Amino acid sequence: MHISNVTKYPAFVILGLVGTVILIIVSELIGFSHVNFVALASPSYASWVYPVYFLISFLIFRRILGLSKKVNYYIVFVFIVLLIWYYFTDEGGMFMNPIPFGIDAV
Repeated sequence: MHISNVTKYPAFVILGLVGTVILIIVSELIGFSHVNFVALASPSYASWVYPVYFLISFLIFRRILGLSKKVNYYIVFVFIVLLIWYYFTDEGGMFMNPIPFGIDAV
């Protein structure tokens, strides 16, 4: 069955966004977004991982829908723009733990 590009690209955007949300939900459930990669550090809130989920989701659905490899460049460009935008709107906080002594601090 051949799907036209008029259908593929909107489906790609919708499925990519849904996939990103699913990855975020799974990450929250298993606690990956609360992992700190610094040795002997307390848990932190790793919000830097959300733009990475965007990248992974869209790359997977580009492959599933069989879109051209040229789309990879657009995905990476949007990922970089999203990462830079997120960094500046969060005022650099995406790489810092805003809660002193970890997530479970009272």
